[in-house]
Amino acid sequence: MAWLEKFMEGVEKRKLRVDFLAVHWYRSADVGKFSEWLDGLHQRYDRPIWVTEFNAKFTDGDRDKFAREAFRMLEHHRFVERFAYMNGFHAEPGALFEGKGDAKTPTKLGELYRDTAR
Repeated sequence: MAWLEKFMEGVEKRKLRVDFLAVHWYRSADVGKFSEWLDGLHQRYDRPIWVTEFNAKFTDGDRDKFAREAFRMLEHHRFVERFAYMNGFHAEPGALFEGKGDAKTPTKLGELYRDTAR
């Protein structure tokens, strides 16, 4: 991420403070690569990480497997302070909630995401 490196160089030169890194992941459904990428960012910048969005394109079965493994991996990394799955639109594969508008009924994936923090 060339932009992040350039930004952090500017931060260091100006002696500014960055409390955490906010990042997104949409590259692939390979949780191992996702984990390695996060490890690399943490090693390089020695800051807590907030994964403010993550998702990938895959089939329903692969999506559920990716989500389950990614949720576990993100909970395991102590330097990941926050993470948010990027919800698909209602009724799309990848949605966390059923219905439209003020939807409150979680999909199977929504239940998995909800239960990860318990």
